[in-house]
Amino acid sequence: MSLAVLSSPVLTAPPTERSVPPGWSGSPENVMLQIANGLSNRGHDVTLFASGDTDTKAKLESVGSQSSYEDPEIGVAGHKQHELSLIAKCYEMAGKGAFDAVHSRYLTESAAAAQLLKVPTISTLHSPLHGTSEQILRTIANAQRYVSLSDRQRIGFEYMNFADTIYNGVDSDLFSFGIKY
Repeated sequence: MSLAVLSSPVLTAPPTERSVPPGWSGSPENVMLQIANGLSNRGHDVTLFASGDTDTKAKLESVGSQSSYEDPEIGVAGHKQHELSLIAKCYEMAGKGAFDAVHSRYLTESAAAAQLLKVPTISTLHSPLHGTSEQILRTIANAQRYVSLSDRQRIGFEYMNFADTIYNGVDSDLFSFGIKY
C-alpha cells in the first residue's frame, strides 16, 4: 500500500530541545514520525511530508531543507504559509495517484483538500476540538475520517466522522526498563 503521512514542516522530527519553539511540544511531529516509520517497517510504501531535516525510514518530501522554525527567513511567524505549501504538495501528489490514502495531522487544512480528491484521508486530532468554530467543524465533519487521542476528546463532537480512538504510543525501544529508588 502506498501511503502519505502528512506531518509538519515547522519542527524537526524527532524533535530535539533546540528544535522546539517555546510553548510547543514536538509531540505531533514525533507521533507522525513513529507512524511513518512503523508503517515502513511493516512493508508499506510510505512518504512522510515533514521538515527537510527529518530523520525517517520513509521517503521524505518537504518544502525546505530544514524546519521552518530553524530557518531564519521563516521562523514561527511565517510557519502557516510553509505548512500550507507542504499540505498542497502532499495533495497534489495524491491527486496524481501517488497514494492509496493520506494520514494527516491537520484538522481543517487537510479536510479542505480531502474534499477535492477521491483519496481517503484520516486525520489524527492532536489538539482539543473545543475552541474551533462549531460551524467549521460541522462543515468538515465528513470531509475525512478522524482519530481521537482519547474518548473524552469526542464529547460534544459526536457528529464528527470518527474512525476510532487511538492513544499516542511510545517507542519502547527508546527506553530501558528499570526501577530507581
